[in-house]
Amino acid sequence: MIDQMERMNALLDAYEQLLTEKQREILNLYYKEDLSFSEIAENLHISRAAVNDHIKRSTHILQIGRAHV
Repeated sequence: MIDQMERMNALLDAYEQLLTEKQREILNLYYKEDLSFSEIAENLHISRAAVNDHIKRSTHILQIGRAHV
């Protein structure tokens, strides 16, 4: 799990410009601030499902972005 966190932090640092402001905010809270889905949802006044969707989509974008560079 730690390896994945480190990898995602590196991808986020390198390719965050591919994401929307909201996606960047959620990924930073999740990967860098280590907040749970519930904590992020509460802080941003969105559902846990929305947090999950943002993280899945944003992670996919970062992984694709890395492959195309």
